[in-house]
Amino acid sequence: MEPWMEPCSWFRKSQVAPGTVISLTSPTRSSWRIISKRNEKEVQMSEEAVQRGSRPFFAAAKLLCQNERDSRKQALTRIYQQIPWTGTEVEPVHYDDDGLVPGGYLTYLVWEIVPGVRLGDSLDVSPFWELLREQRDAARTAFVSGYSQMMTLGYYPMFAGPRNLVWNGETKTLYFIGFLEWKLEKTEYKWDMTFLPEYDLAKAPDYKWERVWNGDTSGWGF
Repeated sequence: MEPWMEPCSWFRKSQVAPGTVISLTSPTRSSWRIISKRNEKEVQMSEEAVQRGSRPFFAAAKLLCQNERDSRKQALTRIYQQIPWTGTEVEPVHYDDDGLVPGGYLTYLVWEIVPGVRLGDSLDVSPFWELLREQRDAARTAFVSGYSQMMTLGYYPMFAGPRNLVWNGETKTLYFIGFLEWKLEKTEYKWDMTFLPEYDLAKAPDYKWERVWNGDTSGWGF
């Protein structure tokens, strides 16, 4: 790894260091100063996977930032950077405006931190189930509406869960946040009740339910 890159990281220190300013032009012009790096994830496979038609591999760094004009506004930023396939990291590093892969992509996404309760994470879904039943029902209704809108646009989140949902009980607003991966499909997806237990917004009888489910939700927990 080159000295100008973080240890065990695909990113240059100047890309993710506190104090670095990220300037964006779309959808509107804005500038965000990095406060801290939250995490880094990677999806990397072999050359054979590429030849089979796998999507380009990437590393993603998640950063906590504040608005340059108004430090009271904070946001999370994720930088997606295309990376080489497995086994080519020992080759000389070529880093241009596209990142580590010549002609590859380097994408910045910023989403402002929104008010409300995050409905869980990969290990704990208690924030949702600690809400009153009335609030849970309202959150589920908002989920169905918001998720259906995404599918209408051909947008399908992958590997998502309650960690990607923030519920504002005062305004009855559900925010969809921080998807690491998603698919854009020309074929429009249709709403399916199975999305509720996938996001831990309903409790199915057991982990095998989906294999034999006949559409009956009478045994589910809401």
